[in-house]
Amino acid sequence: MIEKPLATEVDDARAILDEAAAAGVRVMVGFENRWNVRYSAVRDRLGVDGDPRISAQIIHLNDTVFVPTEMLSWSAKSSPAWFLMPHSLDLACWIGRTTPVSVYAVGARDRLSDSGIDTWDRVNAIFTMADGSHVALNSSWVLPESMPSVFDFRYEIQSAAHVVHIDGADDGVIDYGADRGQLVQSAVYERAGRIHGVPIDMVSDFVRLVRGEEVEVPDAHDGLLITAAIVAVHTALESGQVVDISV
Repeated sequence: MIEKPLATEVDDARAILDEAAAAGVRVMVGFENRWNVRYSAVRDRLGVDGDPRISAQIIHLNDTVFVPTEMLSWSAKSSPAWFLMPHSLDLACWIGRTTPVSVYAVGARDRLSDSGIDTWDRVNAIFTMADGSHVALNSSWVLPESMPSVFDFRYEIQSAAHVVHIDGADDGVIDYGADRGQLVQSAVYERAGRIHGVPIDMVSDFVRLVRGEEVEVPDAHDGLLITAAIVAVHTALESGQVVDISV
């Protein structure tokens, strides 16, 4: 089981696939959102609709500036695209049942570079998918720390039959303190001395996989695809051109 992304170089991701195949083992990538019932319910609902083809997906996945300046010591070696977009792009591929074929991207380097962290403040990427649909991913990690949560996650899906809006950060509970309101997260919780929730379900499926059960999980091929796509995002950022994605 490997945390996202599988790798930050396409050759490294391919090497992981090759070694796993040679050893006769399976690789699972921690694309945690696939275990969140909000997204799996939407995927199931769109899958049974009379006209399920999705035309567009727009995902805003952002962090406050706390993440690159205080939480991570290695943010200069990363970016909003590497740290955030693997989650949202895998989710868009999984729900849309499609894959990215090309990408155009723009971004900004201001605040973090000025503070000595040489990386992107924000990245905006538009993917053309294999089925002709489009996925727009917007990720920044310089939001103010006054935000009610360390992350902001808003998702819109458009199809001929549906428009779906999902707020991935707001569980509906806000705790208002003296300084600001904070969203109370429930993705992980404790009951009767045991922890439960989305990442716990993910790990449980990994245990089932290790035991030899047939479990549908994101695998190394999914990881390779996302790595190739995010590499293409950075190439597009530097070149200003549409970049093809190939694995």
